[in-house]
Amino acid sequence: MLSSIHFLQPFWFAGLLVPLFWWLVVKNKQLVFPSIIQQINVRYPALELTGSGHSDETQMTYLPGFYLPVIILILLVLSLAQPVHYGEALPAEAKKEPVELILVVNTSVSMALKDYMLDARQLDRMAMTRLLLQQ
Repeated sequence: MLSSIHFLQPFWFAGLLVPLFWWLVVKNKQLVFPSIIQQINVRYPALELTGSGHSDETQMTYLPGFYLPVIILILLVLSLAQPVHYGEALPAEAKKEPVELILVVNTSVSMALKDYMLDARQLDRMAMTRLLLQQ
């Protein structure tokens, strides 16, 4: 299943050491977070229905300031490694089918402007369009 997944820039995996160092440095320190990133109390009311715990036990304190930078750094390293999924090879010869082509050309007054030069003569936009379509 994962044998067809490759990385175009695998040297970025050395960056996975950064979250590890972050974890080693921060795990024993008391961090001071800005007022936006505070502890969040998460409540799981479904646990009350199972009878496995009381309402006090269904609350869990989650500290996003510790895990969030680690998750962001890991996802950043994975994206910089540029994972690709190789599928089946395309057929060597593709069948050529006729193509219908519709061209829409502006016919307003602005096409009368002579702002093209070809062989030392000025051409208006409509004449230049006709020459290009004939080629």
